Amino acid sequence: MGKDIDYILIENSVKKALRDIQDNPKRTIRNLVDYGLEFAKGGFQKQSLQLAQRLLADENCRYYDLIGNAVEHVDPKTLLSFGMNVGYNACTMGVKRIRLLEAREQLHIPWSLFLKIKDFDEVHQKQLCQIIEEGMELGIYVFVFVVEGQVEQLLSMLFEYEQCAFVLMCRKECLHEEVLDQIAELHNLMLSVGYEKDIDTTVADMRKRGLLYGLHVVYGKQELAEIESGQFFQSVEPLWPLSVALLADSDVEEKEKAKLDQALCTLRITKSYPTFILHLQEDIQRIDEVFSNEGYCVGIDEQGFLMLNGKSIYQAAANVFQGSLKTVLHHCLAKQDGCVCKEGD
Repeated sequence: MGKDIDYILIENSVKKALRDIQDNPKRTIRNLVDYGLEFAKGGFQKQSLQLAQRLLADENCRYYDLIGNAVEHVDPKTLLSFGMNVGYNACTMGVKRIRLLEAREQLHIPWSLFLKIKDFDEVHQKQLCQIIEEGMELGIYVFVFVVEGQVEQLLSMLFEYEQCAFVLMCRKECLHEEVLDQIAELHNLMLSVGYEKDIDTTVADMRKRGLLYGLHVVYGKQELAEIESGQFFQSVEPLWPLSVALLADSDVEEKEKAKLDQALCTLRITKSYPTFILHLQEDIQRIDEVFSNEGYCVGIDEQGFLMLNGKSIYQAAANVFQGSLKTVLHHCLAKQDGCVCKEGD
């Protein structure tokens, strides 16, 4: 994907805003949102920016603190590259291609893709490169890696894909000094670190290097009250995460997740904590629904099987290591009369 005129205009405006924000941060942020609305082409972008306008009309909005902290502590190259890759490559040009292919091929194409990785070797590297490249051809530019082991080889591979936005979800034990130095050179990647009580040193190391980072938390029944009340988000404020992503444990019932989802929607708007609160799977599905009329959280598990909303489909035809990503999506998420007919329905 080359840089078209809209990309260049928006990129230059963001660069100017990153310079101007030091002198008058609140006005610059509001101007940037207004400018974004002029270029917004899709309903999701317009709705998101209009909501931002309403929230930022309050001079005491905590999102000003969030943005100010990011501008002060995150490498400007990372803010620019990651932001442009999400906002333009993925949510503008990528979605345009997704909609074109969905209509032509009669299948559902997700706007983002989760990739679970347990062991990483040359075979896995080749398979992941193929998935990323096939995903880009389909219009997918956001890839979320959920990693259990070491990440050095994976990071080295990602330097090849400057147009994508990557999120690396891992534990703090993966993030030793050499890895953090490597990430500091990868400007289109955001870290999401599993929250633990003793994470302060890791956060300090990330901030020292100007990294873009958030936290993720697997919550169970016992944590529901603390999250719903907002107390948990207050407790992590000193860590200054760009985002806090919440994932339900297996003991949480659907009705409890739905209740929490409503509470989080309210917290985002009315109590305004200085972080982006994400109910991860639910929000991914919501955004996917805006782009494609039906919402799914789509991923690939460690064995190559397609995952829909966190559940693997254990069928040979659903394995991307044995067939192309488009072929697997055709098998699992084919459309009939404009609606997805999931495999097994």
